[in-house]
Amino acid sequence: MDYKKYGQRPYILAAPIAFIIVLMAMVLGALLDPSYNYFGNHNISDLGIADRNILTSILFNAACCIGGVLISAFGFGKYHFEKEDWNEKAGVFFFIGGIGLIFVGVFTADLPYPHNFFAGVFATGMVLGIVLSTLQDIKEGDKFILYSSIIILAYLIIEWPFFSNALSESMSILCATVWFLIQINKYKKQGKLEKGYVAPSE
Repeated sequence: MDYKKYGQRPYILAAPIAFIIVLMAMVLGALLDPSYNYFGNHNISDLGIADRNILTSILFNAACCIGGVLISAFGFGKYHFEKEDWNEKAGVFFFIGGIGLIFVGVFTADLPYPHNFFAGVFATGMVLGIVLSTLQDIKEGDKFILYSSIIILAYLIIEWPFFSNALSESMSILCATVWFLIQINKYKKQGKLEKGYVAPSE
């Protein structure tokens, strides 16, 4: 398969679409399960437990699997198209994080060991991918990315102690979505959203 045929655009759009899918599944899942409480003691992963609500479980787990595939596709594209030092490494971590999210949807929260392990893989991959990407943006002098990342990170640090687990996790997903949308704006300015775009070095 010629992964360069369609340029970088499909890979760039994959990650924000993934997070939007997961966010929608979280909101719809909580609405379909009247016993679920964002402000209580629940975790987001509780939406995936079939014994709670089978429809919510299917929706949430399918979203995790689809989202994981899309995030891995983003990482694959970043690794192959963006050969700058930090970006290439970030692509590897995004790819691994996406694999972790796929298995979060496969091993639900009622299987604590594999579920928590893959949830950790997802979270670690995403954090390291975002940090490394941001370092490259800073290295290239993109102050907007720098300030945006600082604001998002500061917000996450401040809000975690005050919100419930489910709400904190939801806000983390939302912040990641915003970060990727900011990245899209950067890619647009660079011309990488043009159909068939290939980096000069390619």
